[in-house]
Amino acid sequence: MSLNTKLNRDITILGTIYKLKLVTANNEKNYPLLEDANGYMDPTIKEIVVRIGFDEDDDIQNPDDLIRKNIRHEVIHAFLYESGLDCDSCRVNSWATSEEMTDFFAIQFPKMVKVLTELDAL
Repeated sequence: MSLNTKLNRDITILGTIYKLKLVTANNEKNYPLLEDANGYMDPTIKEIVVRIGFDEDDDIQNPDDLIRKNIRHEVIHAFLYESGLDCDSCRVNSWATSEEMTDFFAIQFPKMVKVLTELDAL
């Protein structure tokens, strides 16, 4: 994915259209949930918002990789939600809404795709 694509676009998650918004530093004030996060998924309005601007003191060496990981993270949240797993996993802090579980998939998914591609198993 090229990070130079348009900042707002529609994506389809299991048949549901979400608006993906990549938010620059000068627009962050319009998204108060980005104050404490690099992104979020709002299933009530079918929106995924990811920060693409960072402060100089954040000391991020490769912002494109971080942005891609954050996009994957929020898209995985949407897949889990659209699968019904957010309510089927029985508790508010359960595995399907876990940040750790979502991060696992967001971080490891490219590696999984690489292995499965090498095995011609996709």
